[in-house]
Amino acid sequence: MTGGCVSVGSVLSGGGSTPSKHATPKTWVNMVNDFQNGALSTRLGIPYIDGIDVVHGHSAAYGATIFLHNSGLGVTRDPLLIKKIGAATALEVRANGIQYTFAPCIAVCRDPRWGRCYESYSEDPEIVRLMTEIISSLQGEITDDSEKGAPFVNGHKQKIAACAKHYVGDGETHLGENTGNTMISSKKMFGIHMPAYNDSVIKGVATIMTSYSSWNGVKMHANGKLVTGYLKNKLKFKGFVISDWQGIDSITDPPHANYTYSILAGINAGIDMVMVPLNYTEFIDGLTYLVKSKFIPMSRIDDAVRRILRVKFTMGLFENPLADYSMTKYLGCQVNFLRIALFKTVAYVCRYRHFNGCLFFNH
Repeated sequence: MTGGCVSVGSVLSGGGSTPSKHATPKTWVNMVNDFQNGALSTRLGIPYIDGIDVVHGHSAAYGATIFLHNSGLGVTRDPLLIKKIGAATALEVRANGIQYTFAPCIAVCRDPRWGRCYESYSEDPEIVRLMTEIISSLQGEITDDSEKGAPFVNGHKQKIAACAKHYVGDGETHLGENTGNTMISSKKMFGIHMPAYNDSVIKGVATIMTSYSSWNGVKMHANGKLVTGYLKNKLKFKGFVISDWQGIDSITDPPHANYTYSILAGINAGIDMVMVPLNYTEFIDGLTYLVKSKFIPMSRIDDAVRRILRVKFTMGLFENPLADYSMTKYLGCQVNFLRIALFKTVAYVCRYRHFNGCLFFNH
């Protein structure tokens, strides 16, 4: 779980969060290694993992290569291109010392009124499934002898842990409302929105992020049937489940109205790592109380810790916890991939997507 000085398991670089304006790769690496040295100096010396949103290139880093949004990449229907983009992105993220991205978004946008529709590769679940190939290029190609459902990150200097999000059904909320209620049948949920997660687990995705949205009135951050029952038990996913930004707060309406309950519901539903961007001590105190009072069983905590450690071991963090300064040269070196992506997208749209002067979204 995330926490304070001696309890930090992960650090989030939020949107727009940088070491300094126009920070150089070396400045980023210095920051990451300072945090890491702090983690290594604690009693157990367990390395932390640094996570950041890298959804279409490392946009937080000055001078990085920025690729098209997912909606633009989806129209190419080109998994080989998406793999090249994933490999290029992983390299540039590693250039700044960071080991983990909150991507890819594998939402299937079924309502263009949703304000985050551009984060979806397509309204067609088969195209979204095709685009999950980016996981293999962010993390490395999974080997034939890998355990089913286990996280896989290979090539520790050049690859990063991925995060499939937002689990699940965020692209079909009522009237396209962001963080809203997805009011659909089980057949539609498992036939349209779930297949890309099945593929992601098979590809060894390290982490999965729960959605702010609800399914038929049940908040996904509190949906034990889908998080633990389906994802962990049926699909045998062995990585860790992470909340969204202040995601457990949104379990109640209004958010944070009963934070103790939110912690209880979220952790017992199966969330392993909680994204707490502000008052982390409140979370630690609440979780500690709930465990000591036996509202949250220690077995649930053990499961979360086991999953987080499994990902860190898989990433090679225990062997190589500190970022490598020799990687800093790779930031911004992938501009040719951007040119290829732009050319393929424009060519595809010009050839197939014009209709009465309009561009349609992946029909």
